[in-house]
Amino acid sequence: MADSTGIGVFDSSVAAGNGIYCYTTSNALMFNTNGSERMRLDSSGNLGIGTAPSYKLHVSGGNVLVERTTQTSQITIRNSGGDLAFARDNSTGSSYGVA
Repeated sequence: MADSTGIGVFDSSVAAGNGIYCYTTSNALMFNTNGSERMRLDSSGNLGIGTAPSYKLHVSGGNVLVERTTQTSQITIRNSGGDLAFARDNSTGSSYGVA
């Protein structure tokens, strides 16, 4: 970690690298486990999981699961030009994408 000024909540050994750190230089909130940074919320409100964020939600190094227990699940990506939706209807087994 490049920052050294801030506050933190961590286990009895800072060197172990387990804890939550808020650094004043980068204005970031970082979550560490097993000596490695796992998640970071930066001063722009961007959240990075497995990476320093470049987007509002930036996930790197693994799969992402969005789970819902109802019959139809949907993920919608929205911008000013319209929506892009991916859905699955568990009652029929149908999956589709709609732009």
